[in-house]
Amino acid sequence: MVQNVVSFRKRGISYKKIARLLKLSSSSVHKYAKTIQLSKKKKQMLKQNGIKNQQAFVSRLEKRILTPCLNADFANLLGHLFFDGSVFCGSNSKFCLSFTNASKKAIDSFLEKINSCFGLGSQKIYKTNGKNVDFFEAQIYSKKAYFFYEADFRNF
Repeated sequence: MVQNVVSFRKRGISYKKIARLLKLSSSSVHKYAKTIQLSKKKKQMLKQNGIKNQQAFVSRLEKRILTPCLNADFANLLGHLFFDGSVFCGSNSKFCLSFTNASKKAIDSFLEKINSCFGLGSQKIYKTNGKNVDFFEAQIYSKKAYFFYEADFRNF
């Protein structure tokens, strides 16, 4: 078993793939193969496979997000974003649509519109204790929704 792990790793196969092939845990494979030195060519191959897999994951994720049609729900969502909301690119390139309001019903309405327009569920809801009134903030992270909004409605 250890010999198989070592021979696969010397050929530049990733830990996870070796684990799948030999029906072992990734941690066991790593334990036996971590000391193996890979050539530059094998390291480059692993890096390219990692990039290819990242791109495949992102493309699958983007297909799940709907492109909204211009209807009453979308107009309502735009109103929420224009008046009590924001669309911004935060630290670490996090693309965020945010809405702040004292009414939990308004927050729920915003999240319902986000879901119906873009197919995105709520990701983060914060409750903040204000001096006179508590308020809520909903944050939805989506690169595609951010760019859709920025491209078409930035100049309003």
